[in-house]
Amino acid sequence: MTSTIKIKTPLKKAIKSLVSVCLISGLLAGCGNSFLNRSGNTQSDPLATQSMAKVQQLLSSAEQSTGEEQDALRLDAVSILLEQQKTEEAKNILQQLSPNAQTGSNQGRYAVVQAQLALADMNAMKAFDWLDSPAVINNSDSQVGMRAYAVRAEAYALNKEYRAAIDEIMLAIPLQTEREKQLSYQKLWRYLLNVDSPTLDAMAANTSDTLLTGYIQLANIVKASDNIETQLQAFANWQQQWPNHPGHQQLPQTQQLLSKASQERPRKVALLLPRNGALKVAGNAIEKGFFTAYFHAQRSGAQVPEITPYDTTSVDPLAILNQAAAEGAQLAIGPLRKEAVQQLQNNAALPIPIMALNYANRGQAAGNRPFYQFGLSADDEARQAARQAIHDGHRFAVVVTPESDWAIRASEAFQQELQSLGGEVVGIGRFNEANNNYKAVIGRLMNVNASNARALEIQRLAGKDVQFSGRRRQDVDFVFLAASATQSRLVKPFLAYYFAGDLPVYATANVFSGVVNPQIDHDLNNIRFTGMPWLNDDFNDPLKDQIIEARRKNGTSYAQLYVLGIDAFRLYDRLSQLASLSGTQISGASGSLTMNQYQEIERTQPWYIFKAGEPQRLPSMTINQRSAQ
Repeated sequence: MTSTIKIKTPLKKAIKSLVSVCLISGLLAGCGNSFLNRSGNTQSDPLATQSMAKVQQLLSSAEQSTGEEQDALRLDAVSILLEQQKTEEAKNILQQLSPNAQTGSNQGRYAVVQAQLALADMNAMKAFDWLDSPAVINNSDSQVGMRAYAVRAEAYALNKEYRAAIDEIMLAIPLQTEREKQLSYQKLWRYLLNVDSPTLDAMAANTSDTLLTGYIQLANIVKASDNIETQLQAFANWQQQWPNHPGHQQLPQTQQLLSKASQERPRKVALLLPRNGALKVAGNAIEKGFFTAYFHAQRSGAQVPEITPYDTTSVDPLAILNQAAAEGAQLAIGPLRKEAVQQLQNNAALPIPIMALNYANRGQAAGNRPFYQFGLSADDEARQAARQAIHDGHRFAVVVTPESDWAIRASEAFQQELQSLGGEVVGIGRFNEANNNYKAVIGRLMNVNASNARALEIQRLAGKDVQFSGRRRQDVDFVFLAASATQSRLVKPFLAYYFAGDLPVYATANVFSGVVNPQIDHDLNNIRFTGMPWLNDDFNDPLKDQIIEARRKNGTSYAQLYVLGIDAFRLYDRLSQLASLSGTQISGASGSLTMNQYQEIERTQPWYIFKAGEPQRLPSMTINQRSAQ
């Protein structure tokens, strides 16, 4: 026999009275202050209105029921309220239920709605704790399983683990009603847009599900960096191939955005790069990459803009931007110098849209200004390392970096991302290369000295030699490393020396010099790092040969700037698409490119691991520990 916790009488009367008023009046608008108007748009949304009517029905039926049936009805109402983002109302009803009094399938339902509530509070880790409980895993009710799959998918998505989210939503869909399926298709599409093309290709090769296959093909069309007209034709071909696919619901928005981008693409572009001074070589590499992509597009039959280069070596950036605008430019790409980018970022009025080729103050709202930033930043690699570590089941990190500005910025970006995903940085060690203090820094970071001190004190008290071995701290399960290849070759052995050789290490791209050298890189074995796509044998960019040649002739650093120029051209007519279709990734030569809320282009790169002193590609499809349960 089940029981419920009695809530305070005024609250119970208020809920009962609210239900009665809604039912007697027959007008859902009469409940607006409580259920309908909080999100501001429910009354104009027929599906939301139907959902709230269902909530009223469930609560009314619950008032006429007792025991397990009453709890089940209330749990169903709570689930709908949470889907409609009515968090406070859901909490009020959930307070009436005793977690220890739930039996049968209600145990699983209770855990699932608690997980939904955790997600409403942006707490994915707590949601996983509820979803991984025996009450859910061992529950035989198919509805509990379906809801658990759907909520787990959202938890993975909140942690930016979109590959795992896709697996879960695909498990939920066969168990859902038609209306639930329509909502899941929208979520599935959102998840797919956030997955890079190599991972999509791997998924397509390993599934026989026609629903997923059709969506993957559609997502790959969206991500293609071909010219817009080619994409629009590809959409038309997809529609013919998949006449009954639910992806037709998502296609019109994407087609409209691309058609608009085609019509509004800049016809004249100003390229703002330094021709002299300290940044001459960097400017030259970017310009060569830019025009390599430009002429490739032209040969392929794509529409290309008129390009006017401007030398920014010693010119005020706003003055040259005004000059370009006066001469008819509709978009400026550049400048490169960080100080110049910051000056433009802080300017309230820009004469034309601009895509800077560096980052100034990241995380600064652009407002309604057409100011975009794109560059090669270790910050993106650091955030990606945090996401991958969480994906692999790790949570507590120590950070090892040199005392340099770029590394400190990367470590801060890593820490912010890790904390947002429920992880924690438990220690930071910064070494000074000039002082060669690697050993001391890592020793303190791993807290081995405290272990030795305890052993010596025991030896002193015992009055005789005592056999002991050192021990590192136990509150850490992985290492984040932001350092050069030379520095990393010294860091890794000291990690092993201080009993941390078993900890997985995630690093930025700097850990690889760009030259395969097993003789000196064997100390880097098992380090995972993000790297440029060209390191991968199956890199299939149409400009692959030119990129490899640029790297062979001029080195890795030059080649990285060269691909920045390639991607800068590919993005010139895609800015509105990326800004309007949140989460969309476009395949670039420097990685998968997406735009965040601050109008910054972010890169996601493939993962590699050192084996026998050589970088090897990690598979795109990795199985999350929770997914494997």
